[in-house]
Amino acid sequence: MKNWRTTAAGIATAFFGFVLFSPETFSAWPWLISIAKYATAGGLVSMGLLGKDFTTHSTVAQVETATAEAEVAAAKASPPSDTPKV
Repeated sequence: MKNWRTTAAGIATAFFGFVLFSPETFSAWPWLISIAKYATAGGLVSMGLLGKDFTTHSTVAQVETATAEAEVAAAKASPPSDTPKV
């Protein structure tokens, strides 16, 4: 399990979502239904924040650097196309 916080937020959000979709099951606990309204919204927000991949920028930069290096190496290996071949 790579990110336990996202998993925990997902499980809590799923539970509170179930409470909201079937309030008749939890009618004995009206306070739980009230809490579930806020917990579901907060859970979705927390999953969005915790699930963000902060390594995307460095990965893109590494790919761009590798691509540029490969283009330079290919340009050095082959002669320009406008030179006459002997």
